[in-house]
Amino acid sequence: MTTVFGTAGIPLCCKGDNVEGIKQSISMELGAYEVEFVRGVKMSPLMARKMQEISKEHNIKVSCHAPYYLNCNNEEKYAMTERQLIDCIKVNEDLPLTRIVFHVGYLMKDTRADALKHSINAIKRIVDKAYLKGYKNFTLGPELAGKHSQIGTTDELIAICKEVKECKPVIDWAHLHATTNGGLKKEKDFAKPIDQIENELGKKYLEGLHCHYSNIHYSDKGELNHEKLDDGFGPDFRILAALIKKNNYNFTIISESPLIEQDALKMKSILENL
Repeated sequence: MTTVFGTAGIPLCCKGDNVEGIKQSISMELGAYEVEFVRGVKMSPLMARKMQEISKEHNIKVSCHAPYYLNCNNEEKYAMTERQLIDCIKVNEDLPLTRIVFHVGYLMKDTRADALKHSINAIKRIVDKAYLKGYKNFTLGPELAGKHSQIGTTDELIAICKEVKECKPVIDWAHLHATTNGGLKKEKDFAKPIDQIENELGKKYLEGLHCHYSNIHYSDKGELNHEKLDDGFGPDFRILAALIKKNNYNFTIISESPLIEQDALKMKSILENL
């Protein structure tokens, strides 16, 4: 197994739908593809089965990103959060997804401890509902948060995964760089969350570890904008690439750069040429 790269959504050079997007990704020799359900989960079973057929034939890993507006720490929005995640899990029945990536939510007026507890309870309820509906073999991916007002530190992701076996952490390296005030400078900075996941959850959680990557513009509150690689912003992908190469990690890295396919290919090239 090797680390594979993909785009967050349909490549910019492709004017079609997700079926055409995954075909374009294959033609560019990318090994992953993330469907972006940012404004709602809209995919017919026919399209899902077509994508499944293509992904299986070409051995490309497909994930999805649930809508950005979910909040597991808001009881008033619980029904909407449940519905959107269940809809993603339903897609997984026709299109097996390596991860259903989602943002856990916001602290609101709660302490971090209370917000985490409420979020874990909400995720458990959603998982139970999915099983009641007959869905199975799905993997939820709580994502590392980009703002201090959000739930999703490395510690919090690990706590969620300890409590909910259907969850595996998603590391957004740009978000981590933003919330640590540009803290990803050396190899040890990148190694810290990886080692923490292995030590607290087990080595199997590193197999196919799902990551998002871009450069990032941030403030003292956290992320502002995702930026393209080598545009004067950090973090430096070459440092992570060296760590991946040294440890022979088989991660999935999804480009969230404004130039999604160009930077996915650039990261792939950097790793291959080490």
